[in-house]
Amino acid sequence: MMKRSILSLTVALAFALGLSSSASADATVDLVWLSSSNTAAVTGTSAIQGAPGDTITLGIFLTAGTEGLSSYGVSISFDAPGFNQLDLNPIGSKTAATEYGLKATVTCTPFPACFFNTPTMAPFTPGVSGVVESTGANTGFVYTFEAGTLGNGLLASFGAFQIGEIDFTVNTPVKDGPNLASGFFNVGADGAYDNASQPVTVIWGGASIDAFAPEPGTAALLGMGLVGLVLAGRRQRD
Repeated sequence: MMKRSILSLTVALAFALGLSSSASADATVDLVWLSSSNTAAVTGTSAIQGAPGDTITLGIFLTAGTEGLSSYGVSISFDAPGFNQLDLNPIGSKTAATEYGLKATVTCTPFPACFFNTPTMAPFTPGVSGVVESTGANTGFVYTFEAGTLGNGLLASFGAFQIGEIDFTVNTPVKDGPNLASGFFNVGADGAYDNASQPVTVIWGGASIDAFAPEPGTAALLGMGLVGLVLAGRRQRD
């Protein structure tokens, strides 16, 4: 409750400062699969192949628009109603969702002036504000990855920064299609503002988990087997 109140106050303040102006240029949120316990899965993109029992890790990346980014609050949804393919996966003492602040690591000259111009954004309070596990009837959520600064924050020239990650276990046989989305799902807490305290429009990324496709050799053998069965059936009829 305290974290939600702090976020709501921050969003309200930024909104009040920017009432007279329109939304700033776009920022971008990308969802990228970072790892999988299944060595056959290919990582590094927004789509991954999986099977029941696999543990997979999703990275959330944020890129500022042309006017920079001084604060953000972003949430993730997973498993639309009718699907329950993913379960949040705490590992030991580690929670299923990890939130990062932002401190750009750059080699800068002259020091120390360039150091103080390097954007630093810190979470308002530690950790995400809450999680909702998906069921066959309900969508799952991870609320809210957030950070902010009183000075200038993330600049577009610094590229994409990872703001968090989520660990999942694949729960049921996989049905191809989009499974995860990013957005302002935590009403009253989520939002994004540029370095002039103007609201930012966001290009939202999604991610998917797909079933493993048969390898070409396996598919060919399966096809030959089916042809053999058909021919054997014809011989028996003759």
